[in-house]
Amino acid sequence: MGSFYTNAICALDDREIIEGYIKNNNRNAFLLSKVNEENYIVITEERCDTLDFRENNLFFRPLSKLIKSPILGCIVHDSDDLFLCLFSAGKDIYELINSLEYSDDGKLKYNNIEALHESFSGNLDDLKRLHTTQNARKHAFVEDYQNKIYASINVTLWSIGIGYNYLSREPQLIEELNQKGIIVNEFKG
Repeated sequence: MGSFYTNAICALDDREIIEGYIKNNNRNAFLLSKVNEENYIVITEERCDTLDFRENNLFFRPLSKLIKSPILGCIVHDSDDLFLCLFSAGKDIYELINSLEYSDDGKLKYNNIEALHESFSGNLDDLKRLHTTQNARKHAFVEDYQNKIYASINVTLWSIGIGYNYLSREPQLIEELNQKGIIVNEFKG
C-alpha cells in the first residue's frame, strides 16, 4: 500500500497570515517548520487531505491572494499519482499531473515550468529535464520523483510524506519530527 497525503509549502515569513486564515476559516490543520534551518512552512489541512482537488483549490487559491509568496501544493495518491499546483495571487500558475489514470495518452502533463523556477529558484535546465514522461515514469514511487523536483527548486524535502491524516492519527510521527528539529503546530477549527 502506498502513501496518501496532501500538503503545501510556502515562505515562513507568511506564517501569521496563514495562522489567521486557518483560524478565520475554522479549519483543522498542522503547520510545520524546521528550527533555524529553512525559510519554508508546510501546511497540511484536514479537508485537503481527502485528496480532493476542489478542496485544495478552495483552500489554497484564496490563501495565495493574502500572502506574498507562492504556495506549492501537492497531492500524492497511493504513491502512484503525483499532482503539483503552484498558487500565486489567487491563480494556478503551474501544474503537474504525473498519473496514468488521469492521463488520456499516458504522458506527463504540466505547464509553465518557468513559473515554478521563478518562484523557488534552482536550475531551470534540470527542472526541464525532470519534466519529461521518461523521467516521471522511471520511479517506482512518485515520492522519489517529487523529491527530485523539490531538490531541483531548493525547497524542503522533509515535507514529502507529511499529511494531515498521518499527523492526526500517528502521535509518534510528531515526536519523530520534533526530534529532527521540526516544529509541529496543530490548529483545531
